[in-house]
Amino acid sequence: MAPRMADMLSAAVIGVGHLGFHHARILSSLEGVRLAAVADLRADRAKEVGEKFGAPFFASAADIPPVDFAVVSVPTSAHSEAATALLARGSHVFIEKPIALNLADARKIDRAARNAKKLVQVGHIERFNPALFAVRDRIADPRFIEVHRLSPFPERAMDVSVALDVMIHDLDIVQLLMKGRKLKKVAAVGAKVLTDRLDIVNARLEYSGNVVANITASRVSMEAMRKIRVFQPDSYLSIDFKNRSYEWYCKKTPGTLKSLLDLDIDRQEFPDAEEPLRKELRHFVNCIRDGRPAEPGIREAVAALSLALRIEKLASKS
Repeated sequence: MAPRMADMLSAAVIGVGHLGFHHARILSSLEGVRLAAVADLRADRAKEVGEKFGAPFFASAADIPPVDFAVVSVPTSAHSEAATALLARGSHVFIEKPIALNLADARKIDRAARNAKKLVQVGHIERFNPALFAVRDRIADPRFIEVHRLSPFPERAMDVSVALDVMIHDLDIVQLLMKGRKLKKVAAVGAKVLTDRLDIVNARLEYSGNVVANITASRVSMEAMRKIRVFQPDSYLSIDFKNRSYEWYCKKTPGTLKSLLDLDIDRQEFPDAEEPLRKELRHFVNCIRDGRPAEPGIREAVAALSLALRIEKLASKS
C-alpha cells in the first residue's frame, strides 16, 4: 500500500546539474518521499528539471518552502553556505562529497547540525556499491591495498582537484577498511594536466601494522577504471566499482599454496542490483525515519576531507 501523503517526507534538491538531476529523478519516485522543490541559480535549468519530475522550481534555495530534508548538490565551494542555511531552517541535509571545500567550512556544517539537532549524510556513494557491500566483512587483515580510479576528462564544472573530486571516494573506503589503524605516514605526487588544479595524483599511505595503501586517481585517462585490490595473508580480493563485481581468491587451508586447486574462488557480478544512488538516498530516508545516524556522517566525511587536503598539499609540491 502506498504511503499516505501526510506520512511522506518532503524533499528538495538544491543544484540540479548533472548529479543533482539524478537526485531529483530518484527522489521523485522513491517510496515514502515527495519531491517538493528543486532549485538552481540557472532558472531555466530549475524549470526544466522541475517540470520533468513534477516539482515546483525556484532560482534560489532561499525561496523553497520548508522541507523535511534537502540534497545539496551545488559546487563544493557553496556547500557550507547552503547546508548551514537549510539546517537552520529545520531540514535534515544530504551533502554531496566532499562535505566542504576546507575544514573550517566543514566545522561550520558540524556546528549547525548539532545546534539544529538534524541529521547530515555525505554522498560517498561507493559505500553503497553492491560489490563492496557483498565482501566488506571479508576484509579483516589487509596488508596491502592498491586502488585505481581513472576517468576521461569530465564534461562538468570542476572547482576542486582530482584529490577532492574523486580520490576522496577511495580515501573514505580505505579509512573504513583500516578499522581504526593509525595513519603513520603520507606521501603524494601529482600533476596539473588540463586544468589549473591537480588532474592526476598518486598517494602512498602507511598505517600501523606495516599496512600500505597505494592510491591513484586521474581525470585525464583514456579509459575509465575504478578498482580496489586488497591483499591479505590468506586471500586476494579485487572489487570493480565500475562494473559492480568482485573476484575473491582464498586459501582453503593454512600454509604454502601447492596448486590452484587449493584455492576457493568466488566471482560475482551485480548488474541488476539497486542503483547505488537510490540505495544511498533510501538509507538516508530510513535513518531520518528511524532517528539513527546516517553512514557516512560528518565525522567520517571530515576525516576523508582532511586526508584529501593533506594529499593535495603534498602533491602540489611535486
